[in-house]
Amino acid sequence: MSDYWGSKVLGHRLSRRRAMAVTGSTAAAAAFLAACGGSGDNGSSSGSSARGGLVSTPADTTKQAKAGGTWVLPHPEDPPNIDPLTTTFFGTNFQPHFSYSRPVKYKAGNVNSPPTGEIEGDFFQSWELSGDKMQVTFKMRPGIKFDPQPPVNGRAVTMDDVNWSWNQLISKHVSKASFSNALNPDAPIVSMTTPDASTVVFKLARPYVPILSLFGVNRGLVIQPTEAESKFDPRSEMHGTGPWMLTKYTPSVSLEYKKNPNYYDAATRPFIENISRPIIKEYAQSLAQFEAGTVATLGPFSAGTPELRPEDTIPVKKRQPKMLMLATGYDDSYPTMMQFDWRPTSPYKDARIRQAMSMLVDRDLWIETFNNVAAYKAEGIDVNTRWNSHFAAGDPRYWMDPQDSKSGLGEGAKYFQFNPKDALALLKAAGKEGMEFKFQYQSPSSSTQRIEAFSQMLQQNGNLKPTLTPLDRNTWTSTCHVGGGLWDGICADLAAGAGVDIDVWLDTRVRYKATQYVPYAEPLPIIDDLCKAQKQEFDNDKRTAMVKQIEMEMAKQMVAIPYPGITERFQLTWPWLSNFGFVQSVTGGYVAAESYVHYWIDDSKRA
Repeated sequence: MSDYWGSKVLGHRLSRRRAMAVTGSTAAAAAFLAACGGSGDNGSSSGSSARGGLVSTPADTTKQAKAGGTWVLPHPEDPPNIDPLTTTFFGTNFQPHFSYSRPVKYKAGNVNSPPTGEIEGDFFQSWELSGDKMQVTFKMRPGIKFDPQPPVNGRAVTMDDVNWSWNQLISKHVSKASFSNALNPDAPIVSMTTPDASTVVFKLARPYVPILSLFGVNRGLVIQPTEAESKFDPRSEMHGTGPWMLTKYTPSVSLEYKKNPNYYDAATRPFIENISRPIIKEYAQSLAQFEAGTVATLGPFSAGTPELRPEDTIPVKKRQPKMLMLATGYDDSYPTMMQFDWRPTSPYKDARIRQAMSMLVDRDLWIETFNNVAAYKAEGIDVNTRWNSHFAAGDPRYWMDPQDSKSGLGEGAKYFQFNPKDALALLKAAGKEGMEFKFQYQSPSSSTQRIEAFSQMLQQNGNLKPTLTPLDRNTWTSTCHVGGGLWDGICADLAAGAGVDIDVWLDTRVRYKATQYVPYAEPLPIIDDLCKAQKQEFDNDKRTAMVKQIEMEMAKQMVAIPYPGITERFQLTWPWLSNFGFVQSVTGGYVAAESYVHYWIDDSKRA
């Protein structure tokens, strides 16, 4: 157990929360609130109050935008290669954002009107879904060309390139079984044909609601030239039709990009001429370059950049008062999960144990601690917080607030409440008081303190006996990430999987055997059937109702424990990176093609 969590947090605060929940004592509640400096806020979303004069509202500066400049944007990981169609390394996903086009992309939103996942054209300009919903026909954007560098030399894209890219996807891509029905009977696409020089036709196995969204995901189809077969190595070069072209890649050092003059929208976007992506693994180094003004901003990590830690936001802002501190809304990434062992003899097959463990988690305390809420409040910044259900608290389409009795989450909402008394009663009824179990997690990891916090809460609030078991990356991947629920105890830190349409997440983390990442060794009652049914419900209201029923059932059965919640985001940036924070893209898309193309460098604000 780290000194951070044990001495600074639990030793001072958790005993008061536990006393308050177990005894219901008014005195205990008052003692806790006094210790925490709180006022009984329930953590739900509410209107903001005074922000201490530190927080700015992101502004639209597009009308003043000027082309040119260089943006230094660090990358926190060293990818083994940069071929998006063949690598399995997650960090590679952030490189194609700049140079490759997808069939379609997601329309950007802004801080006042967040993105919804609405589709717009990218490589393809238009499309049509047949009346029986069994075929989608795309039309290629006229005159689209590859970048001017050799060996493609700015040539026009042909259907040979589309066929090459599709065949690479369904033969080598990590997500190939999500596309090809020949590889997976649940996948939607039976065949792809190119009947003429500008038309691509996909025939489907069955009607599939999110078929267009599937072509926009960041781990999906990109258009590569046929030269990638023998005239250049796509593991170390990129030649595409996207907004920037890769001019130099030095492994372990940097990736250098320049505006692609052949980009279909080059007359108006992108504004920024050069993007330099030094590979900086050490947080301290990224932070130093940020404060020096070399780097414009840090984060969010979901965009493949180093992220400024919450505990550093206020100190950095004080040291660098010229930086802007922007309130940029809520992260729409789906929550990381604590997943239970699902073997036939597993004690977690008893829902009472799963429900009890969830009620031992003090969500407010966890959110306050790991999002540095007290430090913000000390500066007069009223921080809005939200609890996750099993769905993302930042996704307004489906999220039902576990704290709001009117949200519709139903019976399962009570299992999100911090209630050690009822939790202990459930454990006693199940005959599992003082249960010993493994708590497995990846190490090293930036989430270690969070894992320790979960473990300590289960131990101190419920008298359980978790054994923290760190696993190296490869062992964690085989045991937990693709372990299918057949591990011993609990596996921590199972990320949600990227995808704009909810079906991608359901197939990645919920529906039995839909992908190799699903952590359940058998179908989940009711939930599995609903996951299948929503795929073919084209009435949006009816489909939304189905998805929310899945959310209700996941809460009721408490099939996993999601990370407790989020706060609204506060991001620091130097003022010369204009439109940052205002333009926003959905998690799961290509942030470069959807947001970065609208950023611009305002040199007048560098002084």
